[in-house]
Amino acid sequence: ITKQEIGSVQIITFPMFSGVCYRISGEIVPEEYLNCELNAFKSSDYIFTPSYFEKEILIKNYKVPEGKIRVIPRGINLTNFSASPRTIEGQQINFCALTSIKKQKNIIELLRFFKKCTDNFPSSKLKIIGAVQDKEYNNEVLKEVQGLGIENLVEFKGYCSSEQIAEELEGQHINLCLSKCETFGRSIYETLALGIPNLCLKDNNATYDFLSSKGCVWFFDTHDEGISVLKTGIENYQQASRCAV
Repeated sequence: ITKQEIGSVQIITFPMFSGVCYRISGEIVPEEYLNCELNAFKSSDYIFTPSYFEKEILIKNYKVPEGKIRVIPRGINLTNFSASPRTIEGQQINFCALTSIKKQKNIIELLRFFKKCTDNFPSSKLKIIGAVQDKEYNNEVLKEVQGLGIENLVEFKGYCSSEQIAEELEGQHINLCLSKCETFGRSIYETLALGIPNLCLKDNNATYDFLSSKGCVWFFDTHDEGISVLKTGIENYQQASRCAV
């Protein structure tokens, strides 16, 4: 169906995760797929996207005119996520990762970074909450846990509904996000709403545009920088948790 056949009807497209973003995430995306996306964008009167990060991808990689694009951030249902500020008592830091298990989420690198965290904070624990969306990659993740020798420090909870997340994150202190590409970062906002500060890779992370000036999300480029940022963040943890809420 062409736009001429539709007539006066306006076409609005919602590309929540483009083919280019999949490529950034390490997925193999055929050129034909990108061409289909391009045709859809050309036929659209408006394109709604959840972040300035993806807006730039649409302009740079698909040559979409800026005037067609409207940035409308996604939201979360605060009914399920309201909370009070948190504190860290004692030496144990409870890390969480509210994330599905697939290549885009970069779980193997997350585990390696967590291992580095345990070298600096030996009592640390990690709870990973989210569905397995790539069984082959999940097998690699489990092998990595064994290879790093952190079997007793990492807990996999699997899928949880929105109504269950708050309960599962009770007692957690810091959410880790090392995704290769985040076009919105829903789990970052969900954990912030529960008073949990976030420690995130900066590159290709849409939340940087919205949250880099806040004290509740700590961004980093390298693992060593991440540990440095973490140490500073822990010193001001209560303030960061209040900021998140």
